[in-house]
Amino acid sequence: MSESRLWLRRAYVGFLPLLFSSAVSAATESSPLPHDSAPGSETLSLTPIEVWANKDRLAPAPASVPGAVTLLDGDALARSGGQTLEPALQAVPGVRAQSRAGDDVFLSLRGSGLQAVVFTKARGVDLFLDGVPVAAADGTFDYSLIDVGGAIGIDVFRGPAARGFGGQTLGGALDLRLFPDMTTTGGSASVEVGSFDHLRAGFSHLQALGDEDALAFRYSHQQSDGHRDHLAGDSDKLALSFRHELSDSTSNHLALHAGRQHQEVSLPITQTQLEQDPTQAGAATAATRPYFDVETVHVSDRIVYRGTDTEADAAVYYQHKTVDFRRPSVAATGYQLGPGWLDSRGYDFGVIARAAHSGEWLSRDHTLAGGVRAARSISVEKLYPNIATVRGPLFADGELTSHQASAWAESDLSITEKLHLVTGLQAAFADRRYDDRLHTGPADQSGESDYASLTPSLAIRWEVSPRTHLFAGYSWGEEAPSFGDLLALPVVPPPPQRIAFRPLDAQQAETLEFGARGASDRLAWEATFYHSQLKDEILRYDDGTQTGNQVGRNADRTVHDGLELGGRAALWRDATARPERRADNLSLALAYTWQDYRFDGDPTFGDNAIAGIPGHTLFAELLFEHSSGFYFGPTVSGVLENYHADNANTYEVHRHLLFGLRAGWEGKRLSLRLDARNLADEAYVAALQNGTDLAGNDAALFFPGAGRSLYATVEWRW
Repeated sequence: MSESRLWLRRAYVGFLPLLFSSAVSAATESSPLPHDSAPGSETLSLTPIEVWANKDRLAPAPASVPGAVTLLDGDALARSGGQTLEPALQAVPGVRAQSRAGDDVFLSLRGSGLQAVVFTKARGVDLFLDGVPVAAADGTFDYSLIDVGGAIGIDVFRGPAARGFGGQTLGGALDLRLFPDMTTTGGSASVEVGSFDHLRAGFSHLQALGDEDALAFRYSHQQSDGHRDHLAGDSDKLALSFRHELSDSTSNHLALHAGRQHQEVSLPITQTQLEQDPTQAGAATAATRPYFDVETVHVSDRIVYRGTDTEADAAVYYQHKTVDFRRPSVAATGYQLGPGWLDSRGYDFGVIARAAHSGEWLSRDHTLAGGVRAARSISVEKLYPNIATVRGPLFADGELTSHQASAWAESDLSITEKLHLVTGLQAAFADRRYDDRLHTGPADQSGESDYASLTPSLAIRWEVSPRTHLFAGYSWGEEAPSFGDLLALPVVPPPPQRIAFRPLDAQQAETLEFGARGASDRLAWEATFYHSQLKDEILRYDDGTQTGNQVGRNADRTVHDGLELGGRAALWRDATARPERRADNLSLALAYTWQDYRFDGDPTFGDNAIAGIPGHTLFAELLFEHSSGFYFGPTVSGVLENYHADNANTYEVHRHLLFGLRAGWEGKRLSLRLDARNLADEAYVAALQNGTDLAGNDAALFFPGAGRSLYATVEWRW
């Protein structure tokens, strides 16, 4: 480790007790800060420390989390025009969600899943639907069940803030809320049309069945020709939930989620090609015409108990998924999608249980929370050559089995009325096994790896006021590799072809984080700085010791530094408005992220920047809202400086800024929305497959973003 990095670490560690002692002094000598609301004033919708609106959530309460948490409500999602996670999450700092093909996006929280180049297998983020896990036991997931248009909220837990979910990912967790408390009757229907022959229709209804039961239903259909050649796709998504009140404090929730997705895939192109014509499909697309079909069914049952001092949740779930992915069979250049036609069938089974008890310990307020989580996944994957869109002879047939189990506990002790000491411990186990069903003897590529970890955490949380918190913490984390990292695909398509199982170490991280969040009548904000030191980070680069263009490698040591700023401020509000009416107001929303991710004395790359990480990203929206329900305002988003496309730092991705405009009208039952994007028709890189050493040369690694586009939505509620 370099001397400067070591000094920086010591300075950070020294800051923790300093902040602790200062906070103790301030909390014991100062009185609470007042929080007075003017009559008729309105609280902004983005409130980072807001308490859950749904009392039946299986998730940690954000107000008690000493870490980076952002909550997006349904209004914010609707106005974002969020057909996918890309527009829905653009106002969240520390998150990158970049569309590649239809619903499939490159999703990354704090650099997680940085090298996840495989469609239908995102990784590095723990994904939940209404608090129930969706990801497979090896940490991968797809987007066939994610219906952003039907979500009433998305909760984003970044980095160590997600420890309360019991996951084994370093990036964090994403929880989509689809169903409300289910205590009233009502619903909505919406139709959205737009550029590239886009159509999305959705219908949802919630029906109370007496005093004890409720039934919720959601269906959506989406289709589009896409913003590139050979990028057409369509999907159908269904969600059902039945709730039964067992008693005043206990309820049972049965849920069914089903999704079907067909998506054509345009291959990556060079940056020069992208800037000349971002709609082109890529060299091998015409001959191999790649696409994927994904069908997923997810069933869960959850029991929720809410007592006076004790809360508990327990859920069991089963998921079945089939994937038919016609990938190209071409000689590997850079990091392509991988050779061959994938036919996969598998299932996931899991349980999760949490409990929390509030009382006193050592004459201090104390909350003890904990949980257990376990999952098993089995899938059979077969690979065939794609010979001009025709399946060739089978060359790989394997059974992929993964397990994960974790148990965790967290103590929140009130040192003073305002100061809390939060300590935690998590024990985790993971297993990855590949059974070669095609080859025997020396050609058998079967393999297995086990992983075990014990990771503690320590944090403090200072409640400056009921709605303003400061926090600082130091935590350890570990993430086992997914099968996408462990399985090396063949480099050259002609026979003999073979899958190779390449064992990897789990990536480990020590993270120091401190920040603040708060809200008032005119301002909701969050600010977080983190410094992570990683060992064995899983990256996709060829260190010369192995072959296979689709396998991960363990870097030696890397360092991640980041700053996340976000919030919304009311710049002006009509003070003459009557209390019973909405006031005219002008607000500014901002999400800024700075990231500096580097190798730390690597034998090959020295202290180079890790490829694919923009240094500065920005989203801003200026919005005027009239008391009649009409609103409009411009948006700007983009990458503020060039960043590296390869780990050797020889070739750069160009920066970009995108300008948009949003307008609409929100009535009691009817809503009209317009969303204009990329008004200047900028050609830009939305996502890329990182290179190793491009020697300063352009390469076919880049996915273009959408050009100028317009979307219009009509929604009716009852």
